[in-house]
Amino acid sequence: MTDESRLTRRGALALGGAALTAGCSGLGGLFGPNEVRLDASAVREAASGEVPSVTRPLPVEVAAAHVDASRESAESDLDGVPLPLSAEELPNGTMRRVLANEVEHARAVLESASEAAGTRERLDSLRHAREHTHYVAAAWAYTNDEATADGVRDRAGTVRADVEAFRGDRTYVGEDPVRVVLVGDAVESWTGAARRYATLDDPTFRYRPDSALGVGERAGEVEHGRAYLADAIHVDEQFSASLSNPPSMRETLTDARTSLTETVESRLVDVPDDVDERNDLVETDRDLDGTPARVALDELWSNLLGDREPTDDVARDVVERFRDLAFAEAFLLLRERVENGEEFGVTSAEDIGDRREAAVSAVENALEGSPDRRLARRILANEVWHLTDVDEQLGGWENTVVADSLHWEIGDYLSLTMLARGVPPACRTALDALGVDSQTSGSM
Repeated sequence: MTDESRLTRRGALALGGAALTAGCSGLGGLFGPNEVRLDASAVREAASGEVPSVTRPLPVEVAAAHVDASRESAESDLDGVPLPLSAEELPNGTMRRVLANEVEHARAVLESASEAAGTRERLDSLRHAREHTHYVAAAWAYTNDEATADGVRDRAGTVRADVEAFRGDRTYVGEDPVRVVLVGDAVESWTGAARRYATLDDPTFRYRPDSALGVGERAGEVEHGRAYLADAIHVDEQFSASLSNPPSMRETLTDARTSLTETVESRLVDVPDDVDERNDLVETDRDLDGTPARVALDELWSNLLGDREPTDDVARDVVERFRDLAFAEAFLLLRERVENGEEFGVTSAEDIGDRREAAVSAVENALEGSPDRRLARRILANEVWHLTDVDEQLGGWENTVVADSLHWEIGDYLSLTMLARGVPPACRTALDALGVDSQTSGSM
């Protein structure tokens, strides 16, 4: 499951939570007299605290000049537009509002780039900023007859051609299989994104391609793609420059992919993969609907859906199979505990705090206990957002909270806890598949 789909799901849940929150002070007629009600301030306190900082690994020295050039590209786009645009310069009020919003967003993202905890996160923010600054620059250029829809399409074609040329020249070489996998995963993910952004077939485009805003939003997409490709090329070059007569790792990665795929499938042999069989995920006489256990089981299981056919992106495939194995270990662990009768509901604010602390501790222990912290970070960095998300939802309640209504939030704490506990064994299996001694693997 992609990050986008998880965010969409969480957005839907947030809307549901907001609806309950909005009416929580007058829900007496909807809940029975035996419902456990919690003080909202105590819930907010229980859902507060530090969130572990987990950055995605990028085991390459990214040159400061490259980062600076990406920032300068974004800033130069804005410097070329007479901001803020006046009614005299741009009579169309709708266009002014749209572009003003783009400028505001771009500047916020540029600021976040300066505060990013990791190099990969900083590059992500700068790429995002460049999309929005170029939107503004291209839309303004169109109003001055300095940009056209054909020009945007030509630039997109160039990006696609450059992506294919770059990918055709890449090889899998290196001394450390984990480093080869992580660098290759980043490069393959970024070039794939570059190609997607340069296709110009996004169904969510809001404006006609031959209008100022249409040229702007499409030019922004293409610039996003160019930024992805530039980062991929730079990281690949930096990685190659750090090596001296390295051996080929293609066979090692290909064999690891096969081994990990077989392991995942063997672990899931008795787990249904059809949505219609959702109720068969666990053998129990209890009704799990509306419980944190059901939420967490569904969340972990949904991340295991989809085919595992090999692709041309061998390094990314290895990372995905490692991720699948971590989710499989998490699902099987939770299923066993549920089938053994364990309950995960809450009846007090202290229980909520305990569920949150369990998630925090599980993440921290996974980072400390995994034989290669780089691999652990690769999985956990994309999942730790659940903590912040749930904290924000629980922090939005006022007056009183019905404990049983928090099954989504507690379920998310629980799914993160189980995933984090599944990371170390998955990490050991991945290292074994790569032929790496888990006692000597890197731990950056």
